[in-house]
Amino acid sequence: KSLDLDSNNTGTRLYLGENLMMQKKYPEAVSVLSELVKVEDSPLQRKRLGDAYAGEAKPDDALTQYRAALKLDPNYYPALNAMGELYIIDYNKGLGLDDAKRKAALDVWQQSLAIKRTQANIMARVQQYAKAPMFTH
Repeated sequence: KSLDLDSNNTGTRLYLGENLMMQKKYPEAVSVLSELVKVEDSPLQRKRLGDAYAGEAKPDDALTQYRAALKLDPNYYPALNAMGELYIIDYNKGLGLDDAKRKAALDVWQQSLAIKRTQANIMARVQQYAKAPMFTH
C-alpha cells in the first residue's frame, strides 16, 4: 500500500500501476492509472492507462487513451506503436479478413517511424504486414 504513504506522489502511482500490469492485475491498474491522469495528465500516463485497458481486452478504451496521449504530444510515438499493435491484434482475430485494420496499423507505424526512424521492432512489423495477404478460394 505505497499509496497510503504519499497518495500525492504521481511517480509512486505510476510505478504501482505498472507493477499491477506486470502482475496482470489490469482492473486494479486501470483504477490506479485513471486516478493518476486526473492529477497529472501526460502522454506517458495516458499510454500506460491505455496499456492497462488493452490488458483488460478493452481495445476501444485503450485507443481512446492512446489518442489522448497524442493530443498532449503529437510526436509521442510509443502511443502510435501501441495503436498499431491493437489494430494488428484485431486484424489477426478476424483471420486477416478486415484489411482496413492492417492498413490502419501500417499507417500509425509509418507515422511513428517518421518521428523516430531507429525502431527496429516497428520496422520489422511494417515489413511483416506490408503486403496484403493472398486469398485463395
